[in-house]
Amino acid sequence: MRALNKKVITGVVAGAIVLGGSGVAMAYWGTTGKAAGQASTADGAANLTVLHDATIAPMYPGDKPQAITGTIKNNAKNSAYVRQVAVSMQVLGGAGCDASDYTLSSDSLPVNKDIASGQTVVFSGATIQFNNKPDENQDGCKNATVYLNFVAS
Repeated sequence: MRALNKKVITGVVAGAIVLGGSGVAMAYWGTTGKAAGQASTADGAANLTVLHDATIAPMYPGDKPQAITGTIKNNAKNSAYVRQVAVSMQVLGGAGCDASDYTLSSDSLPVNKDIASGQTVVFSGATIQFNNKPDENQDGCKNATVYLNFVAS
């Protein structure tokens, strides 16, 4: 009989611990609180180097178009998306020679790439040519210099 009493007492004590434990789990402290924080995004400052790679031979009346190609290097810490490279020209030299004496096939060279930090990509897609004007004396363009200006965006 003693053994039975020990089993009953052990069961009652275990049940009390379980019930008591579940009662404690139901109790909690109520509280309220607030928090604030902030984050920012880098300004993404552009640090691109745009270079004209192709060597353009001296142009003359009746000359064939010559390719305009180049590279863009991203020197920034962040990546930079470049949609295009705009190209324009400036002519210095002989009297009466100006940009109308030359033809750019396009003033926009598509890139459409996300350039990772330190990466270099190639751009191309335009040509330049001497614009032969058969009814005009274009001697003013002899030894003129055509500067190509590039802007990545």
